[in-house]
Amino acid sequence: MSNVLKIAELTKVCSRCKIEKSRTEFAYSKKGDTGCVPRCKVCVNEVYRMAHPKNDRTKVLPSEATCSACRMLKPISEFSYKAQNVKKNGGHSYKCKPCDRVLKKQWRQEGRLNADLTAARTQRFMDSLKEFPEKMKRHKEAVAKSHKKYILSDKYLGRVYGISSGELKTAYESQHGLCANRACGKEIFIDVVRGNDRAFIDHCHNTGEFRALLCFHCNTLLGNLEKNKNQVLGLMDYSEKHTLRIREKLQFKHKRNTDFSL
Repeated sequence: MSNVLKIAELTKVCSRCKIEKSRTEFAYSKKGDTGCVPRCKVCVNEVYRMAHPKNDRTKVLPSEATCSACRMLKPISEFSYKAQNVKKNGGHSYKCKPCDRVLKKQWRQEGRLNADLTAARTQRFMDSLKEFPEKMKRHKEAVAKSHKKYILSDKYLGRVYGISSGELKTAYESQHGLCANRACGKEIFIDVVRGNDRAFIDHCHNTGEFRALLCFHCNTLLGNLEKNKNQVLGLMDYSEKHTLRIREKLQFKHKRNTDFSL
C-alpha cells in the first residue's frame, strides 16, 4: 500500500539539487519504489556534460570557419550543420553551402555518366552472349586446326616418337589405312587428331622406338598387356574357366531335357 501511495505522488525531490519538482521532470524507471530515477532531467544532463565535455552541444560554436573546397574564411552561417561532425568540427560542414551545392551537382552528373557507361557495358556483354555459340565454335575450330598442325609436325613427331612426318605417311600407306593388328583391321586416319577413328602411334615404352599404327582399342589393350601382363593372362584363364563351366552346364541341361522327352 505504501508503494502505491509513493507512486501516486505528483511531486518528488531531486537527490542532487534537493528541489521538489513535478514527476514529469524525472525519467521513468522500473527500479525502486517511486517508479522514476532519483535525479531530475536537468541534473542528469548537467552531470552528463561534465563527464563528457567533448559531446557537449551547448558550447559556443566558432563565429568563422575555412571552407575545405574554396579555402576561404567565411561566417559560420555559410556552413550547413552536420551531426556527424559535432566532435571534430563543432557541428558544421567542412564545405560552405555554395561549394557543397556545386560539388553535389558534379557528383550527380558523374553518377549519370557512370550509369550510362554501365548500361552500355551491360548491353555489349548481352550482345556478346548472343554471339557466344558462334564465337566458341570458331575458337574450337581454330584450336583443332592448330593442334592438328602441331601433332603432325616434324618437331613434335621427332621429339616424342623419333620419326618425321614423311615416315609417318609411309607407314600409314604401307598399312593401307588399316590397324596393324591383323585380327582387327579397323580403318584409321592420320589426318584426324581427335576421336577413336584416328591413328595411334605405337612405340616401345622402354626404347622409345616407333613400331606401327594402331586403332584406339588395340593401342589401349596393348598398353594394358605390357604394363600388367600377369593380370591379363589371369583374366584370360578366368574367362576360359567360366566359359567352359557355363558350356558344360548348358550341355547338361540339354541332355536332361532330351532324356525327359524320350
